[in-house]
Amino acid sequence: LEFVIKVYIALAKCLANIHKAAESVTAYQNALRIIQGSDALEALTDRSILFPIFSGLFVALKFGQIAQDEECTYEQSLVARFVYETRLHGDAVHYTRALAMQSEMYGRLGQYEKALEVHTMLAQVYDPDEHSEAISECYGSDRGAQSFSMVALWQVEMGKNDKALETCWYVINDLFPKMEPRNVHNSFMMIYPLLWILKDRGYSLEARDNFIVIVVEAFDDYFGGGRSTFCLPVYDPIMMVLDLAGNPDVEQFDDYVDWATNEENLRYGTVINCSLGNIGRCADSISAEICLLLAERMEDCALKRQLIRSGLDVANEVLSVTEAKRMLIAGRVGQEIHAKLAEAAKELRMDI
Repeated sequence: LEFVIKVYIALAKCLANIHKAAESVTAYQNALRIIQGSDALEALTDRSILFPIFSGLFVALKFGQIAQDEECTYEQSLVARFVYETRLHGDAVHYTRALAMQSEMYGRLGQYEKALEVHTMLAQVYDPDEHSEAISECYGSDRGAQSFSMVALWQVEMGKNDKALETCWYVINDLFPKMEPRNVHNSFMMIYPLLWILKDRGYSLEARDNFIVIVVEAFDDYFGGGRSTFCLPVYDPIMMVLDLAGNPDVEQFDDYVDWATNEENLRYGTVINCSLGNIGRCADSISAEICLLLAERMEDCALKRQLIRSGLDVANEVLSVTEAKRMLIAGRVGQEIHAKLAEAAKELRMDI
């Protein structure tokens, strides 16, 4: 049984790596059916071989690759089973991952009180000094630490803005020093949700400085030299939008305008948009906001109108993808940017 399960998991991972999502999901689901239909499950000596199945299917669910009902019954059942299996297994590393998954699920469903309740359980189990490296080794990044950043997002949605700021500074000042700095992807996923909370509360430049130190400089120091990472395409736009939001005098204004008026720069594709949309906002919404912030600094001119039009086009696409993928928080962010662009267009008597 163990051998068959491992074969299906290896096949699913390979298919996911070559972007054959449907086939990958089928392989994971076949492994799950074997588990559910086998009397030999209780005899497994190491139940942790099951955990990549739950993790892989959860990722597919986040990307909308598995059809669900409105209540997401399949996902809730899957995650509950993962929590049960990891608790039974008794290893805090896997149990932390499962609880992070469950709290994230509730957050995506808009059930923020439940998300925070599960996170409280996670915080009682998770010790970054003891568990962070092991979680990253098993799952690619430290989903336990990332859960703290998601808490800040949920607190904002619940109107707990002071608490959200406290959480942001806790992650930056207390958690980050305990993380492996070479795991730049983990650092990015941790800080990304915080950037927008800080920006919207007047800390754009502080957010930018921390992003540069924790992510950009770390990537250059440990990798650089033509190397790449998943979210590298959005590094510059993130620094750009935070600069525009926080600086009254932007030294690179003309360079930013050149960037924003090239339509090829404004869109990042489904994978990055879905990944980042699940932790705060779609990448494309950053481009739309850059267009907005640049246009706000201009007098009425053809260039200003071009930026507003480009921003509106991108923002409309953001609204479509966030609705289709049920990304509630990213959808709200997209709506706010779209509304500001639409108002700017209205003042110039542009068609919306």
